Amino acid sequence: MDWLNHITSALGSVGDDPERVRVLFVALLAFLGFVFTLAVSMMVGAVFDPLRKRIGSLHDPQGAQTTGEVKGQFIQSLGKALVPKAESKKTAMLLRLEHAGFRSPRALALFFGIKLLGFVFVPLLFAAAIGFVTPWTVFDWLSPIVFSSVAAFVLPDVWLSRRVKRRQKLLRHALPDALDLMVVCTEAGLGLNSAIKRVADDIGVQHPELADELQLTIMQIRAGMENREALKELERRTGLDDIKAFVTTLLQAMRFGTSVSESLRVFAEDMRDKRLQRAQEIAARLSVTMLMPIALCMMPMFLLMIMGPSLLVIMDAITSMGSRG
Repeated sequence: MDWLNHITSALGSVGDDPERVRVLFVALLAFLGFVFTLAVSMMVGAVFDPLRKRIGSLHDPQGAQTTGEVKGQFIQSLGKALVPKAESKKTAMLLRLEHAGFRSPRALALFFGIKLLGFVFVPLLFAAAIGFVTPWTVFDWLSPIVFSSVAAFVLPDVWLSRRVKRRQKLLRHALPDALDLMVVCTEAGLGLNSAIKRVADDIGVQHPELADELQLTIMQIRAGMENREALKELERRTGLDDIKAFVTTLLQAMRFGTSVSESLRVFAEDMRDKRLQRAQEIAARLSVTMLMPIALCMMPMFLLMIMGPSLLVIMDAITSMGSRG
């Protein structure tokens, strides 16, 4: 914590000297101007790059593009400048987008394009709104503009993380129902691929996320991919431990020649037990979760009702003693 004390003392000494305050303000303003100019130059370069225009014309020689497609290509061209160059970071980001359900090859560039647009335009809109509401000086605008630009750049990552968690929660909730249907299908005599296809068709209304993943797995198998590779792709796209265990169960049954229906029955029972345990854990946490609202809202009222009359008697006694004195 020594470094924090040094920074605090340095800022305090700067605040005491008006000349240092002006120098610091000019330096921050120059830095913001540099960042803004760099972002605008990246946007202009992405829009007016002749090479990208030529490639776009080759993809669409007739020029018949809808307004949504034009906007998407514009944002995509902006985001290409921010796409990580390192292959490991790029692969990790693509995997996060696949976990969120975005499997388009343009998803990565669109995501970074949205971040760049937010970083440039949100501070401008915020500054314009402040200018209409209050007559602030430029120095007063500095902190809100910096905060809004950073928030606009970080919020897409927060939204993506929340979407990944929500989608994985839906997949985890849908898996036991899909396993029960798959057990019925395999015991009725259907093969593994036919059972997966039938389950994907039947659960499409109630669990569209899992149905979409199973449909994609069947399409990959029909396109010539081996069952093992297609199941591994299902595990990779979802990033869910329960689906990983499901794929491992199927692969072991296929490798050792055991009954797929029996393996699925045992695994389905295990998944139902896990879902029941998760529900019990959530129910057990409710008492702890309700403790804070009760302590903040109800306990002061109870204390006031219990101790209020005693406090009034004590105050009257103190007042009478003071008047006698």
